[in-house]
Amino acid sequence: KAEIVLSRIYYADLSDSLVYLSRYKTALASYLNSNFGEAESQVIQAKSLIGDTNLVYNMYPLYVLILNENKKYAEAKDNLFHAIKLSDSTGYKQGQFSAYQLLSDVYKATNESDKAVTTLQKAYSVKDSMINERTESKIAELETVYQTEKKEQQLKLQKAEITKKN
Repeated sequence: KAEIVLSRIYYADLSDSLVYLSRYKTALASYLNSNFGEAESQVIQAKSLIGDTNLVYNMYPLYVLILNENKKYAEAKDNLFHAIKLSDSTGYKQGQFSAYQLLSDVYKATNESDKAVTTLQKAYSVKDSMINERTESKIAELETVYQTEKKEQQLKLQKAEITKKN
């Protein structure tokens, strides 16, 4: 039902970002309804609007899932290699993780089990790195809070001693 409603959108008066969003949602609805041809068409049209911007990160997983359903594994791999390169160049680790994970699925579908395992290991290595970065950031934040509170306590003690002496 959503696919039918979304397909009735008149795109002429919409900004590129709204056209992208509506095409992405139409592609997603089509994918969920197993209408993979329509889903692929909507993704291609949406991708033509956005080029290699941050919005493209959101598009790759859906596009690769559609390509897998259409058994276009070589094209799926090419898109994932591009997504990995783009994610690497911008440091977008969530994009790297998703792309490696999907690439592992493609390798599995094409009976390349050694590559599937190696690529999945890369995905989890990236995920571990993201977790470590978050953990280190949280530790640094807690250390700052601790040191600040410690200094505030020292100032209170010093004020109390000064008040006591006077």
